[in-house]
Amino acid sequence: MDHKKTNILGICISLVVLIGFVVILSQSGGNSELKLADSPIYSLNDGWEISHMDSLHQNITLPFKEKLPAMEIIYAKRILPDVLPENTSLRLRASMQKISILIDEKLIYEGQLAPSEPIHFPEASVWVIVPLPNDSQGKPITVLIQSPIRAFSGIVNTIYYGESDALLYDTFNENKLSVIIAFILILVGIMSFIVSMFVRNLSDRRIFYLSLFATFVGIWLLSEAKVMQFFTGNRLIIGGISYMVISLIPVPLLLYLRDTTLQAYSKYFFIPIAIFISSFFINLGLQLFGICHYIQSISVTNTLMFLTMLLIIIVLFYEAIHRKNQAAKKFLLSLGIMAVVLTFELYDYFTENYYSISKYTRFGILIFFSLLVIDSFKYINIMITKQSETNLYEKLAYVDILTGANNRTAFERDIHNTVRESFDIPIRLILFDIDNLKLINDNYGHKVGDLAIMSTYECIQSTFNSCYRIGGDEFASLLQNCSDIELNEKIVDLRKMMMNKSKYLPYNYELSVGDAIFNPTIDDFDKCFEIADQKLYIDKKNKPVLHV
Repeated sequence: MDHKKTNILGICISLVVLIGFVVILSQSGGNSELKLADSPIYSLNDGWEISHMDSLHQNITLPFKEKLPAMEIIYAKRILPDVLPENTSLRLRASMQKISILIDEKLIYEGQLAPSEPIHFPEASVWVIVPLPNDSQGKPITVLIQSPIRAFSGIVNTIYYGESDALLYDTFNENKLSVIIAFILILVGIMSFIVSMFVRNLSDRRIFYLSLFATFVGIWLLSEAKVMQFFTGNRLIIGGISYMVISLIPVPLLLYLRDTTLQAYSKYFFIPIAIFISSFFINLGLQLFGICHYIQSISVTNTLMFLTMLLIIIVLFYEAIHRKNQAAKKFLLSLGIMAVVLTFELYDYFTENYYSISKYTRFGILIFFSLLVIDSFKYINIMITKQSETNLYEKLAYVDILTGANNRTAFERDIHNTVRESFDIPIRLILFDIDNLKLINDNYGHKVGDLAIMSTYECIQSTFNSCYRIGGDEFASLLQNCSDIELNEKIVDLRKMMMNKSKYLPYNYELSVGDAIFNPTIDDFDKCFEIADQKLYIDKKNKPVLHV
């Protein structure tokens, strides 16, 4: 993992912190004189008469709930106020219900249940905003409600009136906290996915799994925030997306656990992962084929989720206590928070208290996810440090410390790669040896001798654009398709360069050179090296013995 990847990781973390700071700042102060839809809305929740079959309830304050059979019609009646603002609309929530509204016995709105042919789309809980006739003040209003879902059959939600844009604004404003948390999770999920693409060489894919988890949970919270109609009018998405992702949320979390905490049980994780993925398709199929409504079949998924969480907690306790698994201890702390809020969530679901669903979970999940992200980024930081150390050690394994040139190990590696990749391209091996280096060391010290070695490397590298230090005073170059004429020209240039440097040195500064041509398909490199070494020896032998 290089420095560039570390910078990208830092940028993503900084963006999350910046966005969180802006959100907090925007909620902490300032007035609201610039907001849209500043006109008031009014409650129409008291004084209702509610009846169904032979039952009658008077002077009811909404919301109202009573257990009724599916599709039984419930009637809610009252008199509208004597004074209504101009352009008044009603706003009420149809919780998987068909709603009809009458003013003075005249139908002004009639909703529809989900179509059942050829595909059974899910019933959706939607906002209904109905413009009232201008002469509606003081007249009786009747709301007829029925639902094919027993859990929603006896519910009458709250009703408000005012200008339509003010009602829309209030709808969004009431759920803004859930929307903000949902968008933060989705944004963090997207950025975590980007980060995961740059840290794929880690030993696990925890960041990728967390990105999926955050995105799924963010989509689920957004759907539970009752604002999906602001983004789409598609019935399948509004009525079904929450149930779709709830089957998928455990999958990335289980994968995260498998790779980071409970590796010893990795072969068993396939079972719950397959079950939850299967439940996604089974629930979808049951809904689309009209066999069972989403809200009915999802109870099985919720039960599986609870049992899986319980089993995971037991295994984590076993790992933490008996095997001293530190990762299990950390995850237990995070999961403990999640388990508490999920217990409240499941209790609300099974007691049909749908108004409170996601009320606790949004905070619990945010805390849970934050703890996992913090732990994961600590892990990434450790891995970045280790990777940097590994890269340094790998680099040092192929680099000569004194000159910075490639060393003998790099020379042998490149010979191997060249033989493997060059086929029949001839390679010229050139060996160099510094003359009189021992005399230089003996008379001027090893520091001066080291300077001579570094200067020699610079000259060879500059001339041949290839230089390996393969011994104390020995260097080598590898060139492809280098003719004898080209070689001689380069050697002349090299010696001129060294001669110019010798003018400013108190010692004689020369090189002996030997070369050989090597064809990878027919020649043996060791023999080629031996030929070049013999030529170098002859070149050195033919020079007079010099005294420094």
